[in-house]
Parts: sequence; C-alpha cells; structure tokens
Amino acid sequence: MEQVKIRRIINNKLILELLIAIAAVILAFLMVYFGFIFPLALVIGIVSLLIIIKKPFWGFLVYVALVYLRPVDLFPVLAQIKLQTLILFFLLILLFLNHFVFGRKGLEIKGLDIIILAFLMVMFISVFKSIWISESLNYFFEYFKLFVFYLLASYIIKTEKQLKWFILIVIFCMVFVCIIQIYTYLTIGLTRTTGIGGYGIHIGPINLSTGRSIGPVSESVYGVGGYSLSFLGNASELGLAILIYFPFAYYFYMVFNSKVFKRAIMVIMGIFCISLILTGSRGAAVGALFMVLAMFIKSKHKLRVATIGLLIGLIALPILPQKYVARIESISDYEVDESANIRIALWKAGLKMIRDHPLLGVGVGNFSTAYGSIYREVGSSNLWWKPHNNFIQVSSEMGLLGLIAYFSIMVFIFRENRKIRYKLNRYGIYNEFLFQCTQAVDISLVGYMIAGFFITSAYYPYLITLALISRAVSIFVENEVKGSRNAGYMVEAGEHKS
Repeated sequence: MEQVKIRRIINNKLILELLIAIAAVILAFLMVYFGFIFPLALVIGIVSLLIIIKKPFWGFLVYVALVYLRPVDLFPVLAQIKLQTLILFFLLILLFLNHFVFGRKGLEIKGLDIIILAFLMVMFISVFKSIWISESLNYFFEYFKLFVFYLLASYIIKTEKQLKWFILIVIFCMVFVCIIQIYTYLTIGLTRTTGIGGYGIHIGPINLSTGRSIGPVSESVYGVGGYSLSFLGNASELGLAILIYFPFAYYFYMVFNSKVFKRAIMVIMGIFCISLILTGSRGAAVGALFMVLAMFIKSKHKLRVATIGLLIGLIALPILPQKYVARIESISDYEVDESANIRIALWKAGLKMIRDHPLLGVGVGNFSTAYGSIYREVGSSNLWWKPHNNFIQVSSEMGLLGLIAYFSIMVFIFRENRKIRYKLNRYGIYNEFLFQCTQAVDISLVGYMIAGFFITSAYYPYLITLALISRAVSIFVENEVKGSRNAGYMVEAGEHKS
C-alpha cells in the first residue's frame, strides 16, 4: 500500500515540475554571476539540441538561420560558446548515426561533390605556400565548415517540401537584414561601405551594436550594409546577397497559387529592390542588369517581361536618391574615380601574384598580406586591401589550379540545371517547383559571376548554396524519372512557365 501511495505522489508530472524548478534555480544562479546573455545562450543551445535530436531537419534550419541572421555578431557570448559550430557538430554526429550506423547506407557521390572537394583540397595545399599560415588556416577551416554544411544538407534535405522550407528560411532571413538596413538608413543616414559605422540593430530602445560606432551623417558616403560584421555587413556584400536570393523570390511567385503568398512575395521583392538601391553598390547594379537580361532571354513571354521592366524603370528613376544615381553614373568615368582606380591597382597586383606563383598562389586568404608587404605600389597608402574581384582572389591566392576548380563548380551547376530541364521535358514530368528552381539558380549564378568581378566574396556561402540546391533538385528529378520508368508509362509533357 505504501508503494502505491508513493507511486501516486511521485509521477511523471511531479518529476517534470521538479526538473523545471531545478532548471529555473540554475538559470537564476547563472544570471546573478554571468548576467542575462549567458543563460539565454545556454537555453538557446539546449533547445537547439533538443530540436536536433527530435527533428534533425528543423535543427538544420536553426543552424541556417543563425548563419544568415548572425546573432553571434550582436551577442559576443554566442561566439564564445561556438553555438553555430556546436549545432553543426551535433547534426553531423546524428547524421552519421542515422545514415551510416543504424541505416547502414553508403555515400552517394555526385559530380558536384567531387569538384567542390577538389576546390577544398587545392585550398588546403595552398596553405603551405602562404605568407601568413595562421590566416590561411582560418580561411581553410571556415570553408571546410561550408563543405560540411553542404554534405550535411545533401543528406538532410530529402523532400521537395524540405527544400522549399530551406530556401524560404534563407529568404526570410535576408528580408530581416534588409528591413534593418532600410530602417537604419531612414533613421540614421548613410554609412560607409568600408565598414565604418552603422553596424548593429538600432530600433527605438533596442540598440545592439557590434562594437563599431555609428558615424555622423556628414561623413556618410556610398551606401548602407547589413548589421553584422560578416558576409552581409558590407554594403557591396549585402547587394550581392540580394542578387543571389531575389531570383528565388521571383520564380517562387510563379510556383505558388495562393494569392496571399503571391502578395507576400511581391512585398519581399519590393524590399529587396529598395535595399539593393540603398547599398549603393555599383557591382551589384551591374550584376542586376545582367540578371534582368538573362531573365529576359530565358522567358517565353519576352514582351511582357520587357514591358514590366520598362515600367519599373520609369517609376523608379524619378525617386532614386541623387547620390545613388551619381554613383552609378560614375562607372563611365572610372579614370577619375578613386574607388575604381584602387580596384584596377589591386587587380594588377593580383595578376603579378599569379605570374610569380602560378600553380598554388600566395596562399588562401593571403592577398591582403601579399599586397601590403610585397606588391603594393610605391607611395600608396592603401596597405591591406582585398582584391575586390572573386576571380583575382581565387587565382592569386590558390593559383591556376584553384581558378580551374572554382570555374568548374559554376560550369557544372549550369550544366546540371540544363540536364535537369532536359529530363523534365524528355520524360514528360511536370514539376513547376523543380523547373523554376533550376531557373532561379541559373539567374543567381549570373548575378554572382558578374558582381563577383567587383566584390570579394569567393569563399562566402553563396556558391555552395547554389550547388546544394542544384544537387537536391537533380536527385528529386532522378527519383521521379525512376518512378515513371517503374510505372511503365509516361505522362504528357506539360509546358512550364517562364
């Protein structure tokens, strides 16, 4: 009888309440000794771990959101506990157990995997040729994490629905960054593209800074970047990111039938356009021009696309900020433009590095060191510049081997997307989402390549992300082709929108 009474008293509900009480006491203790942020980071870490164990895909989306929203730049304690790295590590362990131990499945190697791995291997070898080895190792390990992310996502994203969620989460994160950027512009003013000022989230009483003060409006030039110190902080880099993800919003508009969703996508595209203008990035503007041209060429309704583009231009031109118009017009006067002349000097220095180190370059991440210490023009006060050109960056730092691997990734993505569209038409598979995904990747890659002539972003996650989407779509189409063959019939080919 006593055991029965004890069991009635000590039940699952009581144990849960005791655990919550103990957790609350521990958190209160941590808040007293470490402040508010550390316990918050601990709670986020524990919740993320539980999500990873219960729902690996949602844990993966948490990691993606952390990468793009960059809370580690606003809350240093998150950087100290390496939250992103921990989530990636736990996801990798879970994937290994589920896929290779319990599931006993082998690796599924694709052509893109081999090319990206080859690029990573050239990067690793170039470390031993570098002037500053520690800097090269930092770059290598950061890109290695991107490669791990690519492999992890390749096995986690198993359905079209999951691919949609992945793309949408990235788009929503980009929209958040753009909204903060627009608000910063409206309330504070322009900030330097060089990174002096404007970093952080500043909305009313909320003032989360990354440590750099906001410069006076009188010092403002060029454009507004994001709020982080990473690949979305610089104005030109934010402009490039908008180019990468705008096509997905545009082609998603065609895929979904919901009027509410279509209106939301239109708002998102409007935010992207405004944000792109506020960056003041000339490289992004040129990239956008080529993207529109590529969309026009791909479209089956060229007259409609041209008419819409012309109307947008006529409406936008009168309301564009005069500083932005003047900055874009300065492209034609590059001989007297200081920024353009600096870029030309950097590119010439990069070509000299390629001449002196043709095979493996000066070492990944070492352009600035090599330029400032060896290749800088006599009398120049610009010491530690980056190359401001992806192709110069890769070829000068990783040699011609790196450039070949880098080009091969892009060529393979274009080729794979063309093969996907051929299979969809050849086997009569009507899947608007997969078809439009290939279109979006192609257009994004055009923007990436053109803007990449003026921006240093070769080791950012964009190319890996586009390769990942193309790889996933390729697998889904292959599965549908196998299903059609196994069923023993072919469906009528449908006409995809464009």
